[in-house]
Amino acid sequence: MSTGNGGPASALLVAHGVLDDVFALHQEALMLLDLDAAEAALSAYRRLLEVHMGHEESVLMEVFRRAGPMPKWPVVLYTGQHAKLLEQLARLEAMLQSLRGRQGREQRHAILELFDREATFKHLLEHHDGAEREGFFPTVDAQLTEEETRNTLPRLLDEWNERVREGKGEVDGIAQRLEARAARLV
Repeated sequence: MSTGNGGPASALLVAHGVLDDVFALHQEALMLLDLDAAEAALSAYRRLLEVHMGHEESVLMEVFRRAGPMPKWPVVLYTGQHAKLLEQLARLEAMLQSLRGRQGREQRHAILELFDREATFKHLLEHHDGAEREGFFPTVDAQLTEEETRNTLPRLLDEWNERVREGKGEVDGIAQRLEARAARLV
């Protein structure tokens, strides 16, 4: 179950790579001015992000808390970053929606502004990923009981994989649509 980069809980970090891939697909769609695909990819991203955060906050955070207060890695660091990520994501979704009423150069400039905001979002994601890899997941691994390692972690990973499978057709369809669109531009 381990990723080789940590203990058993670190296997759940597979979510970060999947999320990065879906967000990149959203940005590819934006780059190709395919707003429908950009919205669909961002919606798929949100659904997956909420599953991953839900696992962390509803299950893993309780395990993390067993270690007691840690000045460098307080619980509020992680929960606060989750809240900030969701808040920023809502802004990105609103900005994306506002592109619908724009055309031509006005729309392209608004897309550039959206890319700028998304760079800020991605920076926060990178910071959050680092904090989880350095503090959260090693601490969770140190606090896990044998029963949690045997039953809880596989259940969370199975739930994650099921959600990924549920959205795979949609994400693959978006990717194929973008490939066809990009091929017409060459």
